[in-house]
Amino acid sequence: MAEFVQVGLAQMGLSYAQTSVVLTTAQANGTDPIVAAKADRQGLKLVVPADCRIATASGAAIGLPAFNGVAWERSGPDCPTNAIYVLGLFAGAIVGIWEA
Repeated sequence: MAEFVQVGLAQMGLSYAQTSVVLTTAQANGTDPIVAAKADRQGLKLVVPADCRIATASGAAIGLPAFNGVAWERSGPDCPTNAIYVLGLFAGAIVGIWEA
């Protein structure tokens, strides 16, 4: 039986930059990105202040769930290279971002 092992950014030896964004109204509504597109992105980790959705298109009606204080992390071939949007947060919310 195969064993599933989750590998995080640090375990993969990726070097990442940490930042945060205070959401504008447009970012909180999912019309402006919180992370710009980056063709060579190798890893991305977001920590959101409330339950919301993460989308890869502006104004998307659906997205992947993200939960309050729980890291949403993607790396390797699962890491999106397009812009990242949040849906369901509020203006002034702070989102932690780590990007490799």
